[in-house]
Amino acid sequence: MCGEYVERGFTERLPVRQSVRSVLSCGGTAPTAGTGVISLVIQGVPQGDADVRGANYLQANIRNSTILTGVPTGEVSVSAREIVIGSAIYRWRANMAAPEASVNYTLGAYAPLNVVVDYEPVPGGLEVEVVGLPSGVTATLNPAGPSTNALTLTNGLNRFELPPGDYSLNFQDVAVGPGILRPTLANRSVSLASGATERIQVQYRIQSATATINVQAEGDYGNTNPTPMVCLKINGQSVGCPF
Repeated sequence: MCGEYVERGFTERLPVRQSVRSVLSCGGTAPTAGTGVISLVIQGVPQGDADVRGANYLQANIRNSTILTGVPTGEVSVSAREIVIGSAIYRWRANMAAPEASVNYTLGAYAPLNVVVDYEPVPGGLEVEVVGLPSGVTATLNPAGPSTNALTLTNGLNRFELPPGDYSLNFQDVAVGPGILRPTLANRSVSLASGATERIQVQYRIQSATATINVQAEGDYGNTNPTPMVCLKINGQSVGCPF
């Protein structure tokens, strides 16, 4: 019978009433008593920096994904140090706040311990100081780089965390009623490093518009004192125009 069972007693329906310590999978090799297997996967960086520590003074430094056999059972500690690649710092996701993260596990003799050390980049900070947006009005910033998620801006200081790398920042026009608010510099370039913050300022200004003024006199043609009415259209949109 293929499969693996650990310390499982037979039911009353079976003629043999005793416990089975382990049934190996077909073709399997019996593990040495008191030892186990650790499958350690490193991902997110070309090469990691992890340590495995255990009983009997076990200590192994691991740089790439590997399988450790003959590891003494019991408590096992896996730690991973940060990796620096250019301006980016990569840390184990188990604890992104520390340069070195450590997690304790319990290793048994008959079930492999699977550990994934998944590195992620420490983000960089981007502060955008916005001037000129009316209250309640938002603008859109489209970054092009390691992250392409659109960012929403309001008047004042806006803070964001983005993956490190080089970015092209594209600020969009804002339509307010019949007018248009346009950023003074619509395109910016910025380089973000892990743990560092870059600040830029953008100012929105109202754009000039084409105004069409129509004057119409109220009353009949025989009225000697008609009251003129003014209709103002900005960029083709009427403002207070009854006609």
